[in-house]
Amino acid sequence: MSSLLPAMSFSWPTQRQRRRRPATTRALVVAAAATVSASAWTLAFCSAAAPAPVVHSERLLVRSRPSALEQSDRFAAAARGNLDSSESSERHRTEFLSEPKSRRPALTAALAAFGFSSVVGGSQAAHATLKGQDHDVVVRAADSLHALQGRWKSLVAKGSDGAEEVIQEFSGSTTVQGKIVVPKGFSVGVDIEDRSVTGVSERKLGWLVGDVIQSVNGIDIKEESQLISEVKAAKKKDTDIVFVVERRRESPWVYLNRSLEKIYGNAESETELPEPDQVSDMFRDLKAAARLAKDEIVDMAYLKDKVDTFTKAMEAFTVA
Repeated sequence: MSSLLPAMSFSWPTQRQRRRRPATTRALVVAAAATVSASAWTLAFCSAAAPAPVVHSERLLVRSRPSALEQSDRFAAAARGNLDSSESSERHRTEFLSEPKSRRPALTAALAAFGFSSVVGGSQAAHATLKGQDHDVVVRAADSLHALQGRWKSLVAKGSDGAEEVIQEFSGSTTVQGKIVVPKGFSVGVDIEDRSVTGVSERKLGWLVGDVIQSVNGIDIKEESQLISEVKAAKKKDTDIVFVVERRRESPWVYLNRSLEKIYGNAESETELPEPDQVSDMFRDLKAAARLAKDEIVDMAYLKDKVDTFTKAMEAFTVA
């Protein structure tokens, strides 16, 4: 094997030879360092000047859009009458769906174009958005409990049927009502089957597939033919058309455990909050008491005590 390899010899420069070439060595080192520095500067400049990839910009814009949870919250707020419907300057008025005031598309686009999307749309922004959604879930849950307490006398009068209503209050979905106003001269923008919306061409008005029309300009609607007739009559009068629609949405109880844990984990150390597990136990006790009250094993006073205890715990999380 060794006979196939050419003879090779290596010689290292002697100490004298090394001393003899100091200028050359220094020149090579300086040149190499300059080359590396220039390459690094060029890379840094190109990286700073290069526009952010499209994917970052898209991520940021998607994050700024209102979620389905936010939309359903606005629907519920409108049903409680908490939204201002007196803004006559808006031609398209929807009393339960509106663009969030926090959206700033021009600023978002500018930041994304200059490569700031990874900073603006990073974990801090996502965390803030998530925290806000969790707080909304808890607030909606507390509002539902307050409404339940407000009609407790009528529930007691119904007996076991009242307990059944309490059980339904904590189901996975709820039904809320809201208004959609179609300005005069504009298309209604939906396809209808019976009284249900099956297609939407004017989403800016606030329609969603699945909405069920309850009334038109204050007149209760029972069937599709009546709906068509009332819409035609309103168009002939050249007036706005006010629809009251019913919409099903997920209840806050679906996300409650997750939201309690998030809020508890992010709360200040001095904030006094019950343990999320304790609150979950209160919720289970409440639902169990409602079933017992329905079967008339316990009275409604026992159930009311469970409702009040759970409500107090939820109120603590709404201000955390």
